[in-house]
Amino acid sequence: MDVLVVLDEMADEHDIDYVSDRAWEAGFKHGIVVVPIVFTKEEWKKSRNAIFCSHRL
Repeated sequence: MDVLVVLDEMADEHDIDYVSDRAWEAGFKHGIVVVPIVFTKEEWKKSRNAIFCSHRL
């Protein structure tokens, strides 16, 4: 399962690895693979994919 993560500003590689590891651990418990897709707000606004995702948590 892909999970969109939109950040105010880009995190460093260590933070992104941490999020990825926690997502994997959470998914593993339920037998699914969780993959975080990380964008900054600015990157997301410029992305064509933004029009396809309107759900906000």
